[in-house]
Amino acid sequence: ALGYSDEAVAPNVRAALHGNPEIRGANIQVQVNNGLVTLSGSVGSDEIRIRALRTAERVGGVRQVRNMMGSN
Repeated sequence: ALGYSDEAVAPNVRAALHGNPEIRGANIQVQVNNGLVTLSGSVGSDEIRIRALRTAERVGGVRQVRNMMGSN
């Protein structure tokens, strides 16, 4: 992931999640460390969690996405 800093990737992931109407209302925290994105917080369903992971994976500079989200 050349040319991407963690400081740039985190807001891009947040924007991608916020831009998806099915995910927007979920309470998801984003942390980035060397291109490894950790999503945490609580989401309404497994479907939303999977969609959030897939959405984050498509953001430039993201090498890997780790799931720490729980469904309520």
